[in-house]
Amino acid sequence: MFNNTLNRTWGITTAFDGRFLNADFSAALENDLYLKSALETFINTTYPGTKKELGEVFFLSELKAANSDFPAICLAQNNATIWKSVNPLGPGNIPGNFPDLVDYLRAIPLRFDPLNANNTDFTVSSWSYSGATITITFAYTTPKGTKESKVIRSLHEDAFVHNQNDSVGVEYSAFEAVTSWRTITLVDPLRDSSDVVQIPAGTYQITAIAGGESGAAQIKFVHSGTPSGTPKTESRLVRFYPYRLQDAGQNLDDKAAIKVRHYAVQGRGFVTVDNGDSSEWVGGLRRRDRLQGFAVNWRASGAGIASGGIISTGYDGVSSLANSNVIVSDTVNGEPRLNSTTDSRGLGLYPYIWAKSFG
Repeated sequence: MFNNTLNRTWGITTAFDGRFLNADFSAALENDLYLKSALETFINTTYPGTKKELGEVFFLSELKAANSDFPAICLAQNNATIWKSVNPLGPGNIPGNFPDLVDYLRAIPLRFDPLNANNTDFTVSSWSYSGATITITFAYTTPKGTKESKVIRSLHEDAFVHNQNDSVGVEYSAFEAVTSWRTITLVDPLRDSSDVVQIPAGTYQITAIAGGESGAAQIKFVHSGTPSGTPKTESRLVRFYPYRLQDAGQNLDDKAAIKVRHYAVQGRGFVTVDNGDSSEWVGGLRRRDRLQGFAVNWRASGAGIASGGIISTGYDGVSSLANSNVIVSDTVNGEPRLNSTTDSRGLGLYPYIWAKSFG
């Protein structure tokens, strides 16, 4: 007989109660066609349509903290560490443990042209060192035209975002120094001219990046030891796992495998990744706002204006030229709306990533 009293506490993990409850519930389903049909409908139709996938990004109109009933992390918060276990809490750590999400994020590589070539390996042509600082140079002959140049330039742009550096344009030649940022994973070790391994394969913290606007695309990182000998010039493969931290032994961090780094995305729109050689949006990386290139046509009556000449916009009472630095209405589209960023019309929401589990 099925026990339906409300004051009975079932210990479904014990052998007796587990078998008893399972047998009674199965019997109830077999004898109640309505209940059985409703349960099958929920399992086959309703539940698959409402559950979320691990790593799925979604939006809410309110800020909500993660818990066992809501295992999700708000992506709008500042840079922080996400832990799989033994979370030390405190500033810089997202409260709680997220075992499934950490494993998921650690496994994600940067992908170039994901729907076609789907490149995750990128080629290094040479390397050098100064003390413990290693500099690797990427292989490409046509600037801005290869998977290496595209990904390194996209990483350089993400470094500008990380440093909140809005003082430069799209110039990627100079090194941008970074701390607590992305890592690089050596698939192949770096060897000297005698084929002795000097820098073993593994994941290292990037300390500076130059995207190769003019000149070579390069990345710097620090090795725990000091190499020696003459670096060998040969093709070596690297990957980028954007959420990984540096391997244990390289920064004396023995917990790198149980945590990942979250990067702030406040005030940013979401754009689908590009494909092909025109790709500028790489999955997982951020960009600053920018303005589409344009030109202005001037028409002057009378004498022609030589190339590089200046067009007078009027007399300001001091000099013979006045600066044309005031934007006015075109009388059709309303008054100009000026701000520190260039963006589209939008709605403020809180983005979350589904973590599946919370502890």
